[in-house]
Amino acid sequence: MVNYIEHYSKIINPSNFLSEYAVLISILLFFAGQIIISVRRRINKVHELKQRKQFVKEWVKESIDTLDKYINSLEDLSGSIAERAELNSVGWKYNIIHFSRINDISLKEYFETFNYYLRGGTHNQNSKKLSNFLFKLDHIDKIHPIIINLYKEYFQNNNEILNEWNLNYMKLANLFTYINYNDKKISEVKSIIKEASDMFSGCPSGKKVDLNIWLNNYINPILQKLDNDDYKQYTIINEIHLLTSNLNIVTIKHDNIKNFSTKFKDYADDLKASEEIIRDSINYFDDKKFQSPYNLFNNL
Repeated sequence: MVNYIEHYSKIINPSNFLSEYAVLISILLFFAGQIIISVRRRINKVHELKQRKQFVKEWVKESIDTLDKYINSLEDLSGSIAERAELNSVGWKYNIIHFSRINDISLKEYFETFNYYLRGGTHNQNSKKLSNFLFKLDHIDKIHPIIINLYKEYFQNNNEILNEWNLNYMKLANLFTYINYNDKKISEVKSIIKEASDMFSGCPSGKKVDLNIWLNNYINPILQKLDNDDYKQYTIINEIHLLTSNLNIVTIKHDNIKNFSTKFKDYADDLKASEEIIRDSINYFDDKKFQSPYNLFNNL
């Protein structure tokens, strides 16, 4: 009996009970502390995600304004090249596209912000929109140097055509300047040579050479007049015909260079389509909220 009483007294001993209660409290406080730490971390994580999402949204908005100006400049360039009758190149002033800053965000950070921690939409939907968004950002970033090189190619080709025109123009100008109209060898064709010289002198020269005027007022009518077998015996006529034909070839080359107009227009249309996808992606993610930091069972 005594042993039983001693054993029972140990079980109900208040000090033992309080000791076990203190251990339980300590365990509960530990877990509560871990939960608080976790919630704080989650709150900070959501705050970080919100800031990143807002930064991307604002930067895209500003960049699209710049992109619109860039697209407009391409369309203006395309139209000017297509309508250009003058030999000098069309100038191009463009704005720098500013998407590069958001291209510095890592793929992991994009995935966290616009897919993994979102509440709205499925992961497949979010992944597709995000992939389209990132692809178009990368596309725009890479397409600008290509367009720059295309403009350099246009500018160089146009300068070569201009130089070819100037070379043949100066040869014709010298030829007409130093013709000896008193030479009996050309007496029978003196009138046609004088007519060609006057028509040549009446066309504009210098920096603004309008090829339409040259074609209508000199090249086409003179080539038509000189295309006569009776004139082939005259060296001077053959020289005028050759140099005038060379000018005509330059006009054809200049007309072909207008193909660059289509290329610039295609790039403008491509950028418009890319911009539309970027806008659509940003609008899609705009109303998507992040997971609650107070839900301990989500992905945060």
